[in-house]
Amino acid sequence: MGRGSVTSLAPGFRFHPTDEELVRYYLKRKVCNKPFNFDAISVTDVYKSEPWDLPGACVENTFGKNLFEIVNKFQKRTKLSVHCYSGNDDLGIQYLMNGQEQHWRFKDAFFHATVFRCELKHGYEFQNYQTFVAYNSKWKNGNHANVTWLAVERGLYQIWNHRTPEFMYPWI
Repeated sequence: MGRGSVTSLAPGFRFHPTDEELVRYYLKRKVCNKPFNFDAISVTDVYKSEPWDLPGACVENTFGKNLFEIVNKFQKRTKLSVHCYSGNDDLGIQYLMNGQEQHWRFKDAFFHATVFRCELKHGYEFQNYQTFVAYNSKWKNGNHANVTWLAVERGLYQIWNHRTPEFMYPWI
C-alpha cells in the first residue's frame, strides 16, 4: 500500500506491540524527546482527575472478556463523534480527537446475540457519517472476541484480534 495508507504505521504498531517493540521504538523515542506522529504511550496526570473517575478510564478494570474499540486515525485535525448502543444499553456520545481511542469491554448475553451498533460522524457540523454493527457475538468463530475499528479519511477499517486492517465502509 501507499505511503498515506493505514498500513504505513510505525514499526510494530498493532495496538498491542511486543515488549521489544515498545523499548526499541516507542520508549526510546519518548525518553529522548524525539517526536512521533501519534501518542502510542500516553501520559496521564492522575492528580487532575477525581478518584471515582479513574476506574472508567481503565479498560482492565471493566468486566467481560469481549472488547471492541474505535480509533480516530484521521491524518488532519478531525473531531469524531461516536455513539454506540446495544438493545437497552446506550453507551452515550463520545468525542475523539486524532489519535484518541475509546474501548468497551463486556460479556455476551446468555439467551440472545449481543449486538453493538455505532454511529460515527465527522466533518463540518458532523455531516459525514456511517452507522454500522461494531460487534456481533455471532461473528465469533472461536477467537473473534476483539474487534478494532479505525476511522480514516476513506472510511472505516476493521481489525480482528490485531491482524491486518480490512476496509469495510465508506463515509456517507
